Amino acid sequence: MARILVIGLGNVLLGDEALGPEVVALLESRYLLPDGVEALEIGTQGLDLVPFISGCEVLVVVGSLHGKGRPGEVRVLDREAVMRNDAEYRMSPHAFGLRGHLLTLEFGGGAPREVVVVGAIPEDVELRSGLTPALKGAVPAVLEALVQVLSRLGAAPALRPEPLPLRLWWDETAGSQPGG
Repeated sequence: MARILVIGLGNVLLGDEALGPEVVALLESRYLLPDGVEALEIGTQGLDLVPFISGCEVLVVVGSLHGKGRPGEVRVLDREAVMRNDAEYRMSPHAFGLRGHLLTLEFGGGAPREVVVVGAIPEDVELRSGLTPALKGAVPAVLEALVQVLSRLGAAPALRPEPLPLRLWWDETAGSQPGG
């Protein structure tokens, strides 16, 4: 099991909900992750998320954060903010809450000791493919915030000499837009 697990969480068929999976795909495309760090584009897993996060020491979740603020505004939340279930910043309303997953793991064992959520305020989460211009424009800042979190955790990723092709099966226009 990875010491640090980075997951891209969100429904790629609901517009700006695809932020997490897109940023994690971009991370893997542009950066080499150090030993002990694993990145997964999870999408939406419901209760099936528990086996993915069980046993990791640090969980870093990337996704859209529904709350007050302008679309594209970047936020970084700590475990306490997630566990407070603060109505101001919640992960997707379309999936079982991260807080519930963490409580399940705390009860049964295997909860991460540290949790960080990196994301941005969505503009539109309707049934469609691709991020809105506001969130597409925020992708580089969300990626930079993610890299800073990993660096703070002592697991700074290294830029790849040559980025890998970015393949987002849910968004055919991704390669031609900022961040993609």
